Amino acid sequence: MPDAGVAAGLASGMASRDGAPLFCGDAIADPLTGMHAALAAWASWRAGGGHLLDLALRDVAADAAHGSAASDGVRVSRADGGWVVEGPGLRERVRAARARPPRGPARALGADTEAVLRSPDA
Repeated sequence: MPDAGVAAGLASGMASRDGAPLFCGDAIADPLTGMHAALAAWASWRAGGGHLLDLALRDVAADAAHGSAASDGVRVSRADGGWVVEGPGLRERVRAARARPPRGPARALGADTEAVLRSPDA
């Protein structure tokens, strides 16, 4: 997604180097965030599980590119049980995350493999 790369500062980083913003790294945020999520899930499991894991594509891409989250004049702050994102000409409210109760225990590992492999989409 180009928006994750742009929000991470990758396009403006190219502008500072080449004189013009350039969409780049749009395909890197997803796999990097997936790797971070896998490591976070493993760490949670080793610590007994039950943790809420929240990873942002933007922050992972920014960390990979800059070593910390890029801001480009954008601020995120808490407000009224949610968040507000503010930047040049921008003010957006973001509702707080809501936990969904589990529907029940997960099925055993591999319990659905045969049915999935038989499905026409497999």
